[in-house]
Amino acid sequence: MNKSCSGVSQTTGSIRITLRNVLRYLVEHAGELVSKETLLEAVWTNSYVVEGVLTTSMSELRKIFGDTAKNQRFIATVYRRGYRFIASVEEVSTAAGGAPEAPARRRAAGNTGQVTRLFPQQRVFVGRKQERRRLVKLLIKDRDCRILTLVGPGGIGKTRLALAVVNRIDERDEHPFDDGLFAVALQALDSQDEIYTPIADALGLQSSGGSSLQEQIHEYLKDRKMLLFLDNFEHLMDQAPALSELIAAAPGVKLLVTSRESLPIPEAWFHPVNGL
Repeated sequence: MNKSCSGVSQTTGSIRITLRNVLRYLVEHAGELVSKETLLEAVWTNSYVVEGVLTTSMSELRKIFGDTAKNQRFIATVYRRGYRFIASVEEVSTAAGGAPEAPARRRAAGNTGQVTRLFPQQRVFVGRKQERRRLVKLLIKDRDCRILTLVGPGGIGKTRLALAVVNRIDERDEHPFDDGLFAVALQALDSQDEIYTPIADALGLQSSGGSSLQEQIHEYLKDRKMLLFLDNFEHLMDQAPALSELIAAAPGVKLLVTSRESLPIPEAWFHPVNGL
């Protein structure tokens, strides 16, 4: 009997740890579409589990939050693609003595109820500080710099530098992106997939009939002030003109892009990322 009770306790504890890890990953990527494959790899790094385990975990989390299929207030399911944490999130730092400090400021995107994606916070950023300051200044102060591309080979540190730039902008008391800073996930996108789909996902837009997704995005962004971060664009070069069309339709939007190759559009500014 004791062994049986011990086994149940350990199993329950394991389930709680799993749910906590799943929830933590979703919250850390709040507002971003997270694929099932990404969650499985992130939570069960050293184990092989079937997709049903993830489905069960999501069901348990929804029970905890009181979510239902028709009333998804915390975790939204994107059919056949993955999940998105859609509730408002505040980052709280712990002060000395364990007392929480004031929540870090996060901006909401217009009136959609979506919140700025929480970009990974880098506690220590070694090197490239002068580059970061220069890039932040370009995005904030130079009106002509609408598409800023960090170009360099794989593994050189483009994404890390871009995240440091985004985080530094978000930490400022004032910046021109009043409607938020958003990450557009491109890694899982096939070269034939339309780039407007992940942009809509990042903004929390639902496609509606009557007009194309491109037109709906342009209409949504035309009066907004936002920074969109597009990581790993190199496999989508044929769709680069769509970025030109986007900034033409939305004068208050700027794009921060990382790529192994330069974008073949005249509006793109380039910053080469070299080794430290």
